[in-house]
Amino acid sequence: MKKLIIMSFLILGTMLALSCSNQDILTEAPPDENNLGDVNHSVNGETLQAELNFLEIKTIAYNRFTVALSRGYDTDLTGYVPNMGHHFANMDLVDGIFDLDKPETLLYVPDTEGNMQFVGVEYLILREALEDPNTPPEGFTGSEDDWEIVGPFWTLHVWIALDNPDGIFAHENPNVPAESPAG
Repeated sequence: MKKLIIMSFLILGTMLALSCSNQDILTEAPPDENNLGDVNHSVNGETLQAELNFLEIKTIAYNRFTVALSRGYDTDLTGYVPNMGHHFANMDLVDGIFDLDKPETLLYVPDTEGNMQFVGVEYLILREALEDPNTPPEGFTGSEDDWEIVGPFWTLHVWIALDNPDGIFAHENPNVPAESPAG
């Protein structure tokens, strides 16, 4: 029963967040995602959709780029990458652990005025920290998450804030411009 109540609040929160205009999101104080409960109690054993809903709620504050910067996502690992955007990492989170509610990287695309728009997250798992560095880490429920090796990392993109016709876990997103809109 407790799981049902928590999931109901998560779904309600997602619906409320999606019903807000962008102006509402940008002018209101960011939600305190620390009061949403422990991920192990909220979605453990639940569906992929429940995990994605949870991630969406946990990351909604990052619609404000200043919030991301204030929470340590201040290292642009890549500059602008076509069909991906900028990858802003919180280097304190980079380790060998998949933590659903603590992605190592946030993905942003600048608008024509240079304002950063949140489009998704990327998980970076150090391969050397895994028992078998050649096997992708356990991530989301099921087998839809598509991990890729990039340098010393297993990486996983999740297009949580921008629709991707190629799938939520696709490496690239054709809805992200090939060239930076900021010029």
